[in-house]
Amino acid sequence: APAPPAPDEVITAAGKHVIVIGGGDTGADCVAHAHREGAASVTQIELVGEPPRNRPDDRTPWPRWPVKLRTSYALEEGGERDFAISTTGLSGVDGEVREIHWVKNTGEPPFAPIPDTEEARPAELVLLAMGFLHPEQELLEAVGVNRDPRGNVKAGAYATSVEGIFAAGDARRGQSLIVWAINEGRQCARVVDRYLSHQTPRDPREELAVGSSLRAGSSEAGADPPLKATYAGGDGLSG
Repeated sequence: APAPPAPDEVITAAGKHVIVIGGGDTGADCVAHAHREGAASVTQIELVGEPPRNRPDDRTPWPRWPVKLRTSYALEEGGERDFAISTTGLSGVDGEVREIHWVKNTGEPPFAPIPDTEEARPAELVLLAMGFLHPEQELLEAVGVNRDPRGNVKAGAYATSVEGIFAAGDARRGQSLIVWAINEGRQCARVVDRYLSHQTPRDPREELAVGSSLRAGSSEAGADPPLKATYAGGDGLSG
């Protein structure tokens, strides 16, 4: 068995053939850092097929987000990119990776492999940037919360099916952006505060009165009416 890494060992891309599995924002950051660290080569691979260069109106008509080919800032600096790739294995010596093995696929679910397209490439550092489908199921099973069909925590207004357990961000809505995590964390905190204060539960995405120092119907000169923040339908904060 290979020896465990030393506590002060630094994982670096310097002088190595780097493979990045995953084509999203995280994958782009991996490519960029590999460039900064002086990688010998950088290749980014994606499971899905190459999208069209122009918006396919039959698939993503306006105003939906267009599914089309985009090149990240990192790949503009250099490196290769390949689509419709299914990784089949890694091989190496003494516990250190030396090659990645893959096969071309059809580019669409269920991503069936295409015969006679097997290939091996040098790979001395493999970075996984594939996102995730749902939170760790073992944890959710241990606490006994209900889940939606995609395996996320089922918590419409942040309260789960188990008393005293709340969920927000990716755990509740699935893979998303940091701005959603921040927004949902704040809203969930309101729900938890009301729960701990034994107040009536209220969905923070509905109309809320804010600015607790302002009192409705105040007779003080110059007093402003209570401020209100209206939450848009779904999960968005509109004002």
